[in-house]
Amino acid sequence: MKILRTLICAALLVAGLSGCEKIDVNKLEGTWSEQYDPTVFAMDGSVEYTFDGNNGYQLHVYDALSG
Repeated sequence: MKILRTLICAALLVAGLSGCEKIDVNKLEGTWSEQYDPTVFAMDGSVEYTFDGNNGYQLHVYDALSG
């Protein structure tokens, strides 16, 4: 019974790990920004990531308190 349980756990582990996939940053294009629920967190600025699809990105940060 212990061997059967071990085999089932091993099979589930292999099935779970085989579903993991590394993100290809080269295919990521566009502008992404951080947004939060304003009732939970009051953000005093903004953070924006712009990916160009060639493994590069630009980071745009705005802080309202420092201007």
